[in-house]
Amino acid sequence: MATIKDNRYVYAPEFEETVAELRRNPPGRRQQFRHGRQARKIIGTLLLYAKSFKNRRNMENLIFAHTILQIHFKQFNLEWPDEDDLPFILYATWYLNDNEPEVFGEDQDETS
Repeated sequence: MATIKDNRYVYAPEFEETVAELRRNPPGRRQQFRHGRQARKIIGTLLLYAKSFKNRRNMENLIFAHTILQIHFKQFNLEWPDEDDLPFILYATWYLNDNEPEVFGEDQDETS
């Protein structure tokens, strides 16, 4: 979902395409409810992060990140993260939305 470009972590092109496709073709009402039910499973994570978020936009973006992750994992037939890893993956997905953190270590392009 992320790649290294110019010594910074950025979204992988495949993930960017998933986001673009979701924006071009937003889920219908039924699919929105389905994603909403799935998002309830991460209520603990949402509450944990809500304490540090300064505004509603950040919470909405976190829920959007969860939805995108669901679609992306299904589209590429990837195994859904377990409960222990999901909060970290969700936070990283949300964080990369507004940040491009520097990479410390080797100076090469990789996809992870």
